[in-house]
Amino acid sequence: MTDPLIAIIKGYESFGGGVIGGKSYPYHGAADAPGVLTVGFGHVLSRDEVRTGRFKDGLTVEEAEQLLLEDLKPRIRLAQTLIRKADRHELGAFVDLLYNCGTAPLVGSPGIQHNKGNKRSAAMAMPLYDCGCRHRHLLGLWRRRLTDVLYYLTGELIVARDSASEDRLTKRLASMGYSWVKPVDMH
Repeated sequence: MTDPLIAIIKGYESFGGGVIGGKSYPYHGAADAPGVLTVGFGHVLSRDEVRTGRFKDGLTVEEAEQLLLEDLKPRIRLAQTLIRKADRHELGAFVDLLYNCGTAPLVGSPGIQHNKGNKRSAAMAMPLYDCGCRHRHLLGLWRRRLTDVLYYLTGELIVARDSASEDRLTKRLASMGYSWVKPVDMH
């Protein structure tokens, strides 16, 4: 499960905004999440990590990848607890939702519908989690949710980081009978 899941996370998290000399240093996340420090591929620093300066010397790509694997272990276990009867790619999509949004999608409509056996409704609910901390629809999160939907339904992976790959992703989903209107107030 981890290889495609890591590809999704790395595809959307990138190597961090504080990269100097090939190393990722702690940086404040998007303006949408003031005060949140991240490093590597979306690792959110704990108060202890900030206080002790754990990452003050930065992380190489390899170290960031190892940290990502460590961050995923408890999330995979939690998703396995909350999401029943899921195959690898279904569970992988839920782990990405958990990594990016917390538990809300797993205990909300996507998880509830999946656990009821209604995969179409679970997939349709995933794009509802495209808002940042200030409840604004974000283009990157909308694209990521559509990636989660495709991966959930088929195990296929399309990371949409630009309009061309977004178009491929939305056309692939439309060919399966799924479509969403991109929110107008997308930032």
